[in-house]
Amino acid sequence: MSQTFETEFAGRTLTIETGKMALLAGGAVTVRFGDTMVLGTANRSDPRPGLDFFPLTVEFESVCTPRARSRRLIKRESRPSEQAILACR
Repeated sequence: MSQTFETEFAGRTLTIETGKMALLAGGAVTVRFGDTMVLGTANRSDPRPGLDFFPLTVEFESVCTPRARSRRLIKRESRPSEQAILACR
């Protein structure tokens, strides 16, 4: 079951949707603000014995418009850019 929430914020529409994408994830939400869209997903598992820290992985991928993408010739399976690595940290 999908849910959509919309509100006006700073002169643009802020839309939050859940239940449409990443259905196998523990939780997923897409947030749109103007022309920008972000997909956030979360998963969990039972803690492993003896592990005294919370492992967290963040993956960041910036997707440009098709026009900008063709100029930079981005390969699908290439290494993330330095900017993407720093954004994850």
